[in-house]
Amino acid sequence: MIAAGSDGGLQLLLRNGFQGNYVVASGAPPETRPELALLPPDVVRLVPQGRNRVMLDALRFADAMPFYAQVIDQQGVPCQGVRVLPLVVDDLFDIVLPLFPCVVVTDALGACRCNQLPARLPPHQSLRLLLLRDDLAPQVVTIPTRASMVASLAFPPIAMAPLRHVRVHLLHPNMPFEVLEDLPSLPPGTGFVRRVATADANGEVAALPVGRGAMWLRYSGGANAPLRPLTYDDPFSAVPRYRPEDEAFAFATRFRPTLTIRDTAAEICSSFRHRVAFQHSGDASATVNLRFVDPVDALAMAQVFVVDNSGPRAGLNTRFAGFTAAGGAITLELGSNASVCALSSERGAVGAIGPSWSGGPMSMAMTGRVVVAANLRPAPGAAAVLPLRFLRQGSWPWTLRETTRFASAQTAWEVGDLLPGDYQVFFGTTQLSVTVPSTGFAVLQ
Repeated sequence: MIAAGSDGGLQLLLRNGFQGNYVVASGAPPETRPELALLPPDVVRLVPQGRNRVMLDALRFADAMPFYAQVIDQQGVPCQGVRVLPLVVDDLFDIVLPLFPCVVVTDALGACRCNQLPARLPPHQSLRLLLLRDDLAPQVVTIPTRASMVASLAFPPIAMAPLRHVRVHLLHPNMPFEVLEDLPSLPPGTGFVRRVATADANGEVAALPVGRGAMWLRYSGGANAPLRPLTYDDPFSAVPRYRPEDEAFAFATRFRPTLTIRDTAAEICSSFRHRVAFQHSGDASATVNLRFVDPVDALAMAQVFVVDNSGPRAGLNTRFAGFTAAGGAITLELGSNASVCALSSERGAVGAIGPSWSGGPMSMAMTGRVVVAANLRPAPGAAAVLPLRFLRQGSWPWTLRETTRFASAQTAWEVGDLLPGDYQVFFGTTQLSVTVPSTGFAVLQ
C-alpha cells in the first residue's frame, strides 16, 4: 500500500530490468472524505517518461452518493444486527471481490448507510450487497453504482427470509459434521455459510436450520476433509429431506480459497479479473497470432485474458495477458484447452476465441440496449427505480450470464451495456424474453 503525497502524487520503485507496461491499481479515499468513492482494482497502462514510467491515466476519486438501506423480515419488521458487506461481482468471469472496509451493521430500525462505495465499475461488473444474520437466510441484492443516474433515488426495503428446517439422514451415527451452504446469487464456489451439527444414533438430524443455497456435507476432519453434495430425496415429506451422495470431492474442486467474514459463519473468496498474470510457456510451437476487430476498426488497447475451465466446479480460471497492439493484434503461447477473451474497457465490447479457433480476425460483439415498454413501467408515484434481472441464454462467450440493470424516468426507461443475445428478464413477478442486438436497442414488452 502506498499513500499519496499532499500533491496527490505517488512513486513506486521498480526492480532493475522491469519491462511491464501496466500496473493494477486500486485506491481508498481518506475516512475524512466519506463523499468520495473507493476505486476497486483495475489495470492502468504505463508509458515511458525518460528513465521512469508513468500511469497513462490518473487515479480519480469521484463523488459517490451514499447508499441508504432498510432491512426487514417477511412480516415487515425491521431487522437489527444484519451485517451488510458490499461486493464487486465480475459478471463476465465469475469473480467476487468483497469490500471489507465498507461493511456496516443495521441499527434498531433495520437501517444502515454505506459510504465510499464505487462510483462506477469497469465493464461487466456489478455492485452487490451480501446480508448476513445467523437466524436469517443469507441474501444478496444488486444496487446501482453510486454515480449512476439512479444513485440518488430511494431503494426499496430489502426483505430477508427466515431459515428453513430440513431433515438430513443416512449419516454416520453420533458423528459431528459441517454443511457448507452456497451463498445465493453469487458465482458458484465463491462463498458459503458454515452450519454445524451432530447426527443422532440413527444417523439423522431431524431439523437442521439452513438457507436456500446448494449444500455440501463434510465430517469433522479439517479443511481437507472431502465434501459430499446433499441431495433432496423425499418430495412427500412435510420437512424437506436430504441425504449425502456417495461421490466425494476435494474442497478445492468445489470452492475457491475463501476468507472468513468477521462475526459471521460465512466465508467468501476475494479476487479480481487482473489478479493473476498469464505466463508464457516458452514453447514456440504453441504461439498463436490473434487479431481482434470491432465493426468500425481494429481494436487497439483492448484487455486480453486467457481463460480455461480449470476452476472449481469446472468454473473459469482467468489470467490477464496484456493489451492488444495497433491493429488489434496480440501474440500468445496457448495450451490446447485455453480460450482467449478480449474486452474493450471503453466500449464494453467483448470478443472470444475458443480452443477450436481456426485462424483469422475475431469480431468483437458490441453491447446493446433495452427500452422498457410504456405499459410495463411503474405507475406515477410508485417505485422510482425498476430493477431488471437479465439471464443470458446460450454459451457465448462462456456460460449463462446473470446481470441486473436499473431503469427509471432518469434513464428514459432505457438500460444498456448488455452483451448481444437472448435473455430472460425478471422484474417483480413478471418474466419476459428479449433479444438484445449489437449496438442497437430492443423493446421489452
